[in-house]
Amino acid sequence: AVLLNLLVLNLATLSASLVLVGKYNRGAPISSKIVLLMAFMFIVQLLFAALGSFTAAASQTSQRAVSISTLVLLSAFLLFVAIDLYPPIDFLKYLTPFKYFPAAELVIKGTYSPSLLTLSLSLTFVFVLLTYRLVDRRDFHI
Repeated sequence: AVLLNLLVLNLATLSASLVLVGKYNRGAPISSKIVLLMAFMFIVQLLFAALGSFTAAASQTSQRAVSISTLVLLSAFLLFVAIDLYPPIDFLKYLTPFKYFPAAELVIKGTYSPSLLTLSLSLTFVFVLLTYRLVDRRDFHI
């Protein structure tokens, strides 16, 4: 269900972006850059969805899962901002998915880090695998 929601959301956003930018853009076409940006945004969304699913499966209560997930998301964002404000701590970029695919690099240069792509896909796979393992062990009483 999460994957379907993310796909629908991203396809709708991509379609709207392409239509509106195409209508108002007077310069060189940038459709390919928008598609690239949306593709990497989808990967980051998958990572956070997998992390949230893992947190929900690992937590005893739904309230605790929401609190932990919110804390992780907020911490990752604050680390992202801190790295931008204080470049000497750039080595911490591996701890925040917000730094994996900088929009400026994707749009202006058209480049990305293959190692960070591999890391994000690997983390997504690991979180999904752990989620299924934890859910299999749970005893559901309805």
